[in-house]
Amino acid sequence: MLVYIRESDWDTIFCPCEKEDIAEHIRNRLEVEQLEQVRRQREKETAHLYVVIKVACDRDFQKQIGSSQYFDLVNLNQVKSYRIHKKTVFKEFQQKVAEDFGVQPSWQRFWVWKQRHSGTVRPDSPLPSGGKIDDVLDLRNYKDNLHSPNLEQATLMAIALYLEVPESPTRPMFDIPPDTVLLFFKLYDPHKRHLSYVAHRHVHKAEPFSKIFKTVGELAGFTEGTEIVGCEEVSFEPEVLCEDLPADSTPEKSQLICGDVICVQKRLTDVEAHELELPTVRGFLESICNIVESTSGH
Repeated sequence: MLVYIRESDWDTIFCPCEKEDIAEHIRNRLEVEQLEQVRRQREKETAHLYVVIKVACDRDFQKQIGSSQYFDLVNLNQVKSYRIHKKTVFKEFQQKVAEDFGVQPSWQRFWVWKQRHSGTVRPDSPLPSGGKIDDVLDLRNYKDNLHSPNLEQATLMAIALYLEVPESPTRPMFDIPPDTVLLFFKLYDPHKRHLSYVAHRHVHKAEPFSKIFKTVGELAGFTEGTEIVGCEEVSFEPEVLCEDLPADSTPEKSQLICGDVICVQKRLTDVEAHELELPTVRGFLESICNIVESTSGH
């Protein structure tokens, strides 16, 4: 817009503007914007001094799986986040976690998340215990370089952790048994077309899936004698890949590793399998993928 002003009116039009001449609601908005700008600038200047730690636990899995999350275990951008000075003693960080999660430090076990070649992100390996980590800066030796940059700006060191707590609130954390793998179990209900999180378990590599599924079925509330079938959730891009786990096979034979996700469901009768729209978890996950693709296409 072009505005013409007479020279004789110049001083009147372009008179000094004092703070009192600006409407109060505009002043308040400007002050808030200026404070936010200063805060962002300060964060940017001090970013190299801090570590961003994302902490996810089973409660997050239970909350997200079946509602906002179907593949993998959790959206790490929707879990508890800590921005901590690099020189913070690790035990001090554990105390913060204890206050937020209600789990005393001696009952905490942290696992590092790792992005696999399939694109999935899973808990991969536990952090060393026994005071081997002095301060949070030491976490740089364990962070996953593939995934961490996606959590926050690259100027910040970021690491994602899974907080494992005792299976029972009355029992202390046990040492990881030898020859075991940490597996995560989901339950699919084909009648409701619903996926939910059950639990995590350390299972022996030589334990048959028939026994493992029986335990998971009990945790899921199935009556004794209910036959359970399961499959490994391998990947979902470029297409859903699930591998059936025969009852007489074992985690070792199926080459399962820590962090693998197992989907279980009640074995259906031939009639149920024919009548239900999505009788298997594989079909359900494929339908979710199709919905996502359809939404993205629009």
